[in-house]
Amino acid sequence: MQDRIPTPGQEGRVLITPENGGAPFYAKVAMADNPTQNGTPYNKQTVLQDSTAALFDLDSAALPNDVFSILSKAAVWDGNFLKTILGDELHLIIANSGTYYGNNGTSVTIATGAPAKLAFIYGIGQSTDNFFILVNGISQIIGLIGGSSGNSGHPVTDVGSVSFSDTSIRLSSLGEYRYYINQSGRTYTWVAFS
Repeated sequence: MQDRIPTPGQEGRVLITPENGGAPFYAKVAMADNPTQNGTPYNKQTVLQDSTAALFDLDSAALPNDVFSILSKAAVWDGNFLKTILGDELHLIIANSGTYYGNNGTSVTIATGAPAKLAFIYGIGQSTDNFFILVNGISQIIGLIGGSSGNSGHPVTDVGSVSFSDTSIRLSSLGEYRYYINQSGRTYTWVAFS
């Protein structure tokens, strides 16, 4: 997305062509409505910054519609089914969901009650918020560190091991405390899909 940049000294300049056939002339237009609230300007800074576009692998030429197009495919629901994520066919149904509280243990078991293929875990609390994706058949935990302490947006691909059974997901051999999915003082919300 690019801001419009007028020639210096010609900001607000418009060409007016009278409908009665009079000669066209230039004028400068300025709002004179004495606003009680200025409102948010419509520009690159407020609509689509380059840093936001980059989150979707887009460059500075990206338009808001490009981002909306990607987001429209982010997660498609068909009744109780998670049909697609970013356009990939999944057809997953929610197996179970719940919440647990971290205790700094070196392992944690999530009772899904049914075989799970995919799970999302979101941890809230302390200095960072964590979002993790657990995928059956992948031994690593895929996640993002968010929040403060210099960890905002850092990907996490090797914070521990994960194993799926018919009734649970077990996380063990967890690494540094910031990457725990069982960190004391943190509330974890999870959703498992089968």
